[in-house]
Amino acid sequence: MMHGMHRPMRMKEGDMKNRMNRISMKKGWLMLAMGLILVQMVACMPLNEQSKENKSSSVEVDQDVSNHDVDQVSMEEESKKFKKSQWKTFPTVEQATFVRMVDGDTMIVKLEGSQREERLRLLMIDTPECVHEDPEKNGRFGEMASEFAKALMEERIGKNGTVYLVKDVSDRDQYGRLLRYVFLKEPKKDDVLTWLEDSLNAIMLYEGYANVVTFPPDVSQKDFFLALSKDARKEDRGLYALTDVTNLKKAQALDKASDHGEDQGKKTEEGDVGDEVTTMDGDELAFVKAEGRIIGNKKSKYYHLPDGEGYKKVKAKNAVYFDTEEEAIKAGYRKGGK
Repeated sequence: MMHGMHRPMRMKEGDMKNRMNRISMKKGWLMLAMGLILVQMVACMPLNEQSKENKSSSVEVDQDVSNHDVDQVSMEEESKKFKKSQWKTFPTVEQATFVRMVDGDTMIVKLEGSQREERLRLLMIDTPECVHEDPEKNGRFGEMASEFAKALMEERIGKNGTVYLVKDVSDRDQYGRLLRYVFLKEPKKDDVLTWLEDSLNAIMLYEGYANVVTFPPDVSQKDFFLALSKDARKEDRGLYALTDVTNLKKAQALDKASDHGEDQGKKTEEGDVGDEVTTMDGDELAFVKAEGRIIGNKKSKYYHLPDGEGYKKVKAKNAVYFDTEEEAIKAGYRKGGK
């Protein structure tokens, strides 16, 4: 053997096995490390996707805000469908504290500077009964109208919140109730949009929960209010959305100016609704068919002359007709009203 040459040593079988084990262990650690890296990469992917979802959610929120703006624009567009006679000078606006709704067209308020609770009747609108002392006069329509008004006032005003009152001509009715248009925020303009957004009277009509009722001289908004009510019927809003046939006639009656002198103690303006006049409950009134004859009320056993206060209050289903007072008296009826 030549000097200086390195001769490889023969590896023993045991050493070979140990080396192979070490190599296997290194491969194992390498595979584990690669596996961890892969897991980390996979784990990062949902985070990126979540980030995308967050961005998507942000867009959705922005869309909601955009939709709100669209709703505002829609109401502005909606207001262009209607016209109203503007007051030359907007009447004095009174502030009052809202206490509660009694039903759909009556509320309790305290006038500014007073702790006395006053009953206020919303001008020119009428809703079905729901708190009448005669249970037979109360019904589901009245409850629905009342619930809508209460929910609206709770959302916009809240108990002891401020409402803004505008008088037409009369201050009170014969029962001492305030007669007012009620605004949910101080009206700055006498335009359609202001009424549609903030006048409770107009909102109840536009949303289909009330009908128009006219008691001169407080009729400055008659044409405007009738247009709101007719539009609610056309678009099936509120009570007009009811589809059951039993209530169809009642729903259709909502856009007709009915005579509720018994409620406010005044005669209604005539000629608002054409050939047919109905009550809020959908019952036709007798004077439409009376042709000037005397009307007797089968329930009360009173008869009414054409110029009498109760003549336009009797429902057709409760009416009998007489040609003379003598005929009515002979039938057991007494003269009613003035």
